Order: sequence, then structure tokens, then C-alpha cells
Amino acid sequence: MRPYISLAFLPLLLSAALLADDSTTVQTEGTVTIGLEEVDVDDNSAKYNEYRDRKDGLLLDLLWFDHFDSSTGNYFEVEANRVGRQDQSIWMRTGRYDGMSLSVDWNETPHLLSNVAMTPYAYRGNGFFESSGNVPITFERLNTVAADAASVRASDLLIADFLSRNLHGTELGTQRNRGNVAFDFGGSRAFDFNLSYTDEQRSGSKVTYGPIGDRPPRTLNIEFAEPVDYRTRDLELKASHGGKSYQLGFTYLISEFENEIDTLTWENIFATPAAGAEYDVWDRAFSAYGRRPLSPDNKFHQATVDFSAGAPLRGRFSAVFSYGTLEQDEKLLPYSYADDILASPNLPRASAQAEMTTKLANLTYTSNPIKSLNLRAFLRYYDLDNDTPESDWTYVTSDTSNLNGTSSYKNRRTNLAFAYDSLNVGAEAQWNLQVWRSTLVGGFEREEIGREYREADTSEDRFTLQWRARPSDTWALKARYLFGDRDGDGYDGTFTQDSYWYTQAQAGTDADNPQFTFSNHPDMRRFDVADRVRNKLDLSATWMPSAAWNFTASYMMRDDDYDSDVAPTQPLAGLPLADAALFTPGDQLGLLAEDRDQITLDGSYAPSDRLTLTAFVTFEQANSEQRSMEFNENNKQNPSSVATAELGPWTRASSQWTADSEDDNRTFGAGMEWAITPERVTLRIDGNWTLGKTDIVYQGFGVTNQNGVPFADNNQYGFRTPPTIRHELMELNAELGFRLWEGGDLIVGYGYEEYDIADWQQEANTPWFESVGSEYLLRDTSRSHQWGNRLVNMGSYLAPGYTGHYGQVSLAIHF
Repeated sequence: MRPYISLAFLPLLLSAALLADDSTTVQTEGTVTIGLEEVDVDDNSAKYNEYRDRKDGLLLDLLWFDHFDSSTGNYFEVEANRVGRQDQSIWMRTGRYDGMSLSVDWNETPHLLSNVAMTPYAYRGNGFFESSGNVPITFERLNTVAADAASVRASDLLIADFLSRNLHGTELGTQRNRGNVAFDFGGSRAFDFNLSYTDEQRSGSKVTYGPIGDRPPRTLNIEFAEPVDYRTRDLELKASHGGKSYQLGFTYLISEFENEIDTLTWENIFATPAAGAEYDVWDRAFSAYGRRPLSPDNKFHQATVDFSAGAPLRGRFSAVFSYGTLEQDEKLLPYSYADDILASPNLPRASAQAEMTTKLANLTYTSNPIKSLNLRAFLRYYDLDNDTPESDWTYVTSDTSNLNGTSSYKNRRTNLAFAYDSLNVGAEAQWNLQVWRSTLVGGFEREEIGREYREADTSEDRFTLQWRARPSDTWALKARYLFGDRDGDGYDGTFTQDSYWYTQAQAGTDADNPQFTFSNHPDMRRFDVADRVRNKLDLSATWMPSAAWNFTASYMMRDDDYDSDVAPTQPLAGLPLADAALFTPGDQLGLLAEDRDQITLDGSYAPSDRLTLTAFVTFEQANSEQRSMEFNENNKQNPSSVATAELGPWTRASSQWTADSEDDNRTFGAGMEWAITPERVTLRIDGNWTLGKTDIVYQGFGVTNQNGVPFADNNQYGFRTPPTIRHELMELNAELGFRLWEGGDLIVGYGYEEYDIADWQQEANTPWFESVGSEYLLRDTSRSHQWGNRLVNMGSYLAPGYTGHYGQVSLAIHF
């Protein structure tokens, strides 16, 4: 649907107005606001209109009508905002109070991603992208060495020249249109029945990727626009019955997701296949086309029953039970577009056959045994059961890494049907105290999560203590503290071995052999299943010394410690290997700690009915600490053989590196509303300034070698601390309203915005990449001879900084 759907409401509104009479029981009122917008932005940045649709021209800013008949209880109300624009919203309500009702809602939300993106592709529909030509590569190798540097650079210059002649603009952005119709039968206090239907469509394009070739740095990566054509339809039925001391409800939800484009296919600009062939041959064979599936169609059904009734000790018992099913059976794509370069192109099954079931039970008991004490106990159980079949695959990660059509033994993988269940039980007591009119709340909760095909099950104990008080009519205080202690029970990082199905004989003498060694370093702990101690504190105070003044201060602190007591282990113990007795360093790898602090101050002052002043300030800081290790995965079984190499063994602590991240956000804002002439002239002004900064500090291996000597910038393992990332936004809005006559207002508005961005991740020259004759082609300089890691991108700063001015003149008519 397009925005013109809003025009359908005009006849409805007019007919409702004509039906209005002069009876004293009928109340009718409304507003129509028509304006003229003018926009001036100095840079063609999508950031300015990222989630809105400001543009030059006439605008029906507001259309509101309300009709109510007090004698019958019948009502009709409609409101439309920014009619005809891509950010419009419309809603309508009609019915009778304590009776049947009908509501209709329509909302449109744009998400503009870029106005400056470039691509060498032309979209031909149905997910297919065609290149305007092919790059005449002269050095046809992916696996390069230092001696190949000049040849690879020459090929990169040919790519840059190709891009300069073939790039053209492309749209990047999506439009979400969401409509809802709900009918409530009402009828009686004992029974209620509600039926609603929601239809949401999303269209446009977003940034995507197209990998062909091999793993980095031996890749032929393409960045281009993925077409978006989604539709989600929900039908929900609700029924409820209320008795004298109980309530009973039933809900059934049917949700269907459809993607009109099932597959993304793109032409490989680096391939020049022979006549009749679907692949090209360099030092390996790779497809002339890339292909991968997009979000699959799926269906979800869920039935829910809820019940509540009176219980002993002046209590109430409530229960919610839910059962859901999710199905997805899309046809699976072949291993490669070019089947004729594969020795075993057949899939183990033709379609996904994915099916999940969910079960939920939520029980709550509340009571008030004595006047000053309230108690609550609860139990929640959730189970996600994955019935998707597990099959053995010989998937293709790089088309073929050789010329005989076979894949590596490590590509023999089994899809694991991940599933989990969780149980939460707890209790809470609230005690109302006489001192300072305060309330003290204490609670305990135990959470246990069991996971299939994950490193660990977890159990966590949470304790909460909360205090609220009103020591005087001018003060209100709140404090809440939470302590959580989570245990990743029996962490086992070798579960990934279940995802391989090759035999030891098929691995041969390869010292990687992840099924019989390990995939991730044994000292690593994934943060969501690792041990964690959490401390969280929330404080707030409100002071109202008079009716004119209002101040609020709040502080939030959250501190997470992921110390899992990692100790040295012997991951090769029991294997017939010379290095079977070697230990890991025993230093935890992964996320080690994370903390967040936020301070907010806001206040208002209204010295009279004509003037109100407001101001606020927010400081927020988040920090995280991570540790990891560089090691040679090709020597997992024999780490001692690389004991002195730069890319050394998994046993060497000096190969570890750390990354400390700090996010700092500050926001200041102020506003004023002044009735210059009461009920005649009103001035509103508000503004804010936001600054966001991100710093990442690297230390250890990569900054230096294993002996602590700094690496050169172009060393194959070298990296360094990147520049600070900065986002800064300043906004100022002013609106002056004039009462022209009793039912008419003239509104003049002005808005100013300035957005600045400095982000090394979006620049053509970064600490790890630099352009080769074009900002649209990056090459990897982390190794002087790995220039084959080509990434054709859509440009740097797809949403650059800008300075924008906005003006609007509107006439509002009230009736």
C-alpha cells in the first residue's frame, strides 16, 4: 500500500461530520493543520532523513476529528499525521462505550541508509544482480606469497580502473508499512471477544555481501544491495470470561512471514569462464556466479490459556500456559552455483524441514496476609524443542580449493539442532513502613537454563533489595540493588566436535584436525554461558520545593565480572601424540568484564502559567575488557613444532592480546515554552547536543611480537590501536504560534541540525586497509603480500555528516 491510503479517510471523516447534529448530547470537535515545509541540507546525507520524510512542499500535518454522543455512548475518532508522506500515521476508533468497537491503524516508517552508495551491478529482478562487465585480471591466483606483491597490486589497479568506469548510484533504504484492524465485540462484563489482523510489509534494499573464492585473505568479496520484499501477517483471536472471583482467557495467534525473494544471485566480476562453463580457473576453481538463500518463509502458531482466581490469605493465583509451533521448509540451494566443479554435488535432503515447538508455564501467587505485608511467589518454565532433522553435509566454503572438485575433510559437518529450556522460581516480600512513608522490597530468584549443543548449562541466583520513600511532601527517594551469581556448569568447549562427521583416516596427517583436537582455544569462555557475578545499583531522588520547581537526579551502575576460574588444561591428553602432555596458559579468553554507568539530571521551572523552562543532562559510560590469542591452527596436534615462530603454538601466553573498549556518551538539552501574549502568541524552543565517543585500546601480541618487540604496520600479524570514533549531533528547534481568530492558529517553525562523524571503520584508509586507486576497493595491508584480500564496497561514509535547516509555516483550523 502507498501513502494514498490516507485519502480514503477523508470521505469517512466528512460523512461523520455531516451526521453530527445540534443536540446537546452530541459533542463534535476537530483540527486540520496544513503547512508548507522547506528543507536545506548541505550534504546529500541519508542520516538527515534516516527515519522521517522531510521535503519541500505542501503537507497535511494533522487531521483530527472526534464525535461523541453521550446519550447512546457512540463515538467516532480519527487522527492522521503527515498525510501522504512516507512517515505518515493514521488511526481510527469507532463503536460504543461498554459495547462493540472497531479500530484501524496505519503506520509508515522509512529507514534511509544512503543516498551516495555506488555499485557496478544492475538489478534484474528476482534477486539477480548482473555486472556491467568483468575485470581483466592478469595474475590469476588467490593464494599469494610475498614475491607476488607487484603482480597482485597490478591486478588491483585493473580492478580500480574497472570500478571507475562502471560504478553507478544505487538506492539503499527500506520502507515499513504496517496496518492493523481490530474488532472488539464487548457485549457484557462476563464475556469479551477480540479479533485483530496485522499486515506489515517491508520493501527496499539494504547493504549485503557476496563472498566468493576462499577464506580471507584469499577472497573476492563484493558489497552490494540486497533486495528487501518482506511481508508478515498476524491473525490473533482473544476471548475472555470474568466470573465473580475468577477470570479465564484464551488467545490464538497465527503468524506468517513471506519473503518474495528467496535467493540472492550475483555475477562474479573477477571470473571469465570459458564458453559454456559456469566457473573460472585460477590456482583453484571458483564459480562465475555467487548464490545464497535469503530469509526463509515460515509459519508460527501459538495458543495461550490464562487463568486467575482468588486464593487463601487474601491472595490471588494466576497461571498462563502457552504452546507454539514454528515451521520452515524452504527448498535448499545446491552447494555451489556451478555443480559441475564438485565431486559430490548432492545434498543430504532437499528442503529445510525445520520445526520447533515452544512450551510456557507461568504461575504466580500473591497475598496480603497482614495489612503492611505483601507476598509474591512465582514459577516460570519455558522449553524450546528443536525437531529439525540432523544431516551430514559436505558443504563448500570456497567452491573448491583445488582443481579436482573435492572439498576439505573439515567441511564434513552436521547441522546441530540447538534447543534449550529454562526454569525461574522466586519469591518477593514487600513491607510497608511507617518511617518516611517508605516501602522495603526484598526478593530472590533462581534461574536454571539447560542447553543442547552448547558449552554449558547455567544456573544463576539473583537477590534484589528495593527501597522507596517519601520523607516529606517535597522529596521522593528510590534505591534498588541487584546481585547475581551465575555458574556455567561444567564448561565444555569440545561440543563442536559433534558437528564433524569425518573419520581420523580422512584427516590423515593434518595437524589441525578439529574433531579430534578442538575448534576454539580451550581457555576461551563464551560470555553468555560463562560464570558471571553481576552487581547493579539504581538510585533516584526527586525534589519539588514548590509548585514551580522540579528536580530529579538518577544514577545507574552495572558491573559484570566474567571470571570463570580458568586453569591450565591438557586438551590433547589421551591422544597418541608427542605433545599430548602440554598445557594451555590457563588465562581466560573472551569477555572478561563489562561495566556501565549512567548519571541523569533534569529539572523544570515554571515561575508562572506563562513560562516553563526545562533542562537535562545525561552522562553514560560503558567499558569492556577482552582477551584473546593468536595461534597457528595448523599445528594444534604438534604445537611444539612452532614454539619459536611468530604465529606460535596455543601453549604460549606471550601470544595473547587484550582489547579494552570505552563508550562515552553525553547529552545536554534545554527547552522553553513562553506564552508571550496569553492565548495569543506562544514561543517554544528546545535544543540538545549529543556526543558519542568509542575508544579501543589494544595491547599484547599484534601490537608487539611474542618477545615484546613492536610489529611493523605491514607485518602479517601486526595491528594497532585505532583512532577514536566520534558521533556528534546538535539540534535546535523553535516554533512561534499566533492565534489569528478563535478557531485558527498560524504556526511558524524552524529547525537546525548539525551532524559530524569520524569513524575509521568507514574510511577508505584505515589502520588495516587502504584504497588502491579507488575508495571503493580496499586491499589488506596487514600482510605486505596479502593484497589479494579484495573488497569491492559501496563507498566510505554511506551516511556522512551534514548541516541542515528546516522551515515550516502551518495553518491550524479548529472546529
